[in-house]
Amino acid sequence: MGDHIGDVSIPGVTGTERTLRRYVRQGRRAVAKADRGRACGRVVDLRDNRGGIMWPMLAVVGRILGDGRVGMFVDAKGEKTVVLR
Repeated sequence: MGDHIGDVSIPGVTGTERTLRRYVRQGRRAVAKADRGRACGRVVDLRDNRGGIMWPMLAVVGRILGDGRVGMFVDAKGEKTVVLR
């Protein structure tokens, strides 16, 4: 994407604890690599993400999202549970 835009692909993930840990390690390395240099923006590519366990995915993009609210669950009664990072 050039020198000024860092890009990283975030595929979906499911599997064993070992698989999830490896996913997070590799994903964090990819995000760190995308942040090197003179990047002033980022593209997070979700085209190959078909879902899975969201917590490892959030662990990977945490550096991009920062701290605070990243999402919300709403149950059948309308009760909301905020997802914080």
